[in-house]
Amino acid sequence: MDSFEKNAVKIRRLTLSDVDTVISVDWAKIPDKEMVSSQRGGRFDASFIAEFHGILVGFVLSRIIYVGRPMTGICQLHLIAVRPEYQRHGIGAMLLDRLAAYCKELGIQTMRTIVHEDNAELLKYFQDVGFHPSKILNLDRSVE
Repeated sequence: MDSFEKNAVKIRRLTLSDVDTVISVDWAKIPDKEMVSSQRGGRFDASFIAEFHGILVGFVLSRIIYVGRPMTGICQLHLIAVRPEYQRHGIGAMLLDRLAAYCKELGIQTMRTIVHEDNAELLKYFQDVGFHPSKILNLDRSVE
């Protein structure tokens, strides 16, 4: 990567025409590309991409969902990825800030993501960009 100009990064909503490009990038390590592809779009989609001089350098896949009692709207963050050579330049934070602004426009007050408790690096990243442990307890049931 040549010199990096943060103001040259464009953050915009992900469109249906972006989906194939996003899920085909090898640097994102998307586990189930067909599932991700089928869930993009629609009025509850809240996904964004970052472009630097027209090149896809990052994205956040997220969705507005209504959960709990009483039903509350939240933004569920499914995946954030930044091309390795563009990491540590604030692009992930820019994507999350734009997502937060979008949530605010919709009246959504919470962005939520799930991180395995053993993933110290990812936990630190999300804490560095403003996430904190929730009072929501995640309960799982194994299906055998």
